[in-house]
Amino acid sequence: MNHVLCGLASNPALPSDLVDRLITTADEDIAANLTEREDLTRAQAVALASPPM
Repeated sequence: MNHVLCGLASNPALPSDLVDRLITTADEDIAANLTEREDLTRAQAVALASPPM
C-alpha cells in the first residue's frame, strides 16, 4: 500500500488529468480510494472498473 498515492486518490482537489494517471497505475488500495470520489467522469469510472490489459 502506498499511503501517498492513496491520499492523492482521496484528495478532492486533485485535477482530473492526475486522476486519469492514477487510474492507469492503480492497485487495489488506490482503486478503492478512487471509487469513493464523487467527481469521477463516466469514462474514468469505466476505466477504473475495466480489468488491466
